[in-house]
Amino acid sequence: MSESRTVTERDAIRAVERYVEHDWMSRWQEFDARNDDGIDGIVMLRKKQLDKKKTKTNGPPHYKSHPIRGVLFVQVKGGESYAGESKKRPDHIEIKLVEEYIQSHRPRWNALAGPAILVYVDTVNLKQNLDAWWTDLKDDANYTTDNKQIVLVAKSNKFGPHSKGHMRELIGPATQYDEQLPVVIATKEDSSYVHLKQPLKDSARRFYRGWSASPTTERSNPMLGEVLITRVGWRHITRSGRRQERIIQSMQLLGVAKRIIKEVGSIGWLGRMEDRPLKNGTTQRRELLGIRAKVKFPFRHESVIQVILERKRIYGQNLISEKIWFYSVYEARRGE
Repeated sequence: MSESRTVTERDAIRAVERYVEHDWMSRWQEFDARNDDGIDGIVMLRKKQLDKKKTKTNGPPHYKSHPIRGVLFVQVKGGESYAGESKKRPDHIEIKLVEEYIQSHRPRWNALAGPAILVYVDTVNLKQNLDAWWTDLKDDANYTTDNKQIVLVAKSNKFGPHSKGHMRELIGPATQYDEQLPVVIATKEDSSYVHLKQPLKDSARRFYRGWSASPTTERSNPMLGEVLITRVGWRHITRSGRRQERIIQSMQLLGVAKRIIKEVGSIGWLGRMEDRPLKNGTTQRRELLGIRAKVKFPFRHESVIQVILERKRIYGQNLISEKIWFYSVYEARRGE
């Protein structure tokens, strides 16, 4: 994937995000444009349910949502240049990629810890309605031997309200997934940097700087070792275009993120951002790691919190060096 997305690609991704969050009442987390696994974001599905307490007789309905186990990895393609049709496969849209791209990315999609789908968005009438279709990137039936440059998308696979049920089927049956997560007991001290008399951004920035300058023991993970707290993470959580409520949430969770990094040794691999050959013959690999924990707060409902780390490795014939940065923190799923 290129360093910068085209206007059409950004419009398509924004359309999918709006649909996931507003129509499905679920969560969308966008990935960096440099993600080299061909993944634009992840969907954290939630179950929509009528809130009987808030819904009054003859009044408008109010809804709440409950977490569903697992996440969905999504690649988004938009615009007419990607889509084609053939008489041989009249029931399918043929998404035109490059043979080498498909060959190199299929092992990566198959290695992801969850379903991976491609969503094709027709961006011609995007302002009027979302015209989109989806396909399972892990299903061999969606690839052909006679044309290795395409991915098949069934025309019957409309990306709409009903497709949320298909996504749940891909993820699999619900289990007590959250019960298996490590538990972190948050204290008042973890959010003591938040003051009513000070702007949140100022107090969060002050905490972040102190965390960055703290001893290595305060920034080390049981499995990964030292984690660097730099402008990489601050720029990501406060980046332009991110929704304000998400920025506020991440700032409020910085203290909890520090605890999770120090205490939780279960690490998940979220995807590769890039592989770049260096002039000295070595290769630089950037990838995202995730640490997830169920956090019990002293002042609100418990919640699943996700910390994202960025890891940079330099390879020759063997691993030469490795550095890890804090990248983001957010609430993955909130219990009711």
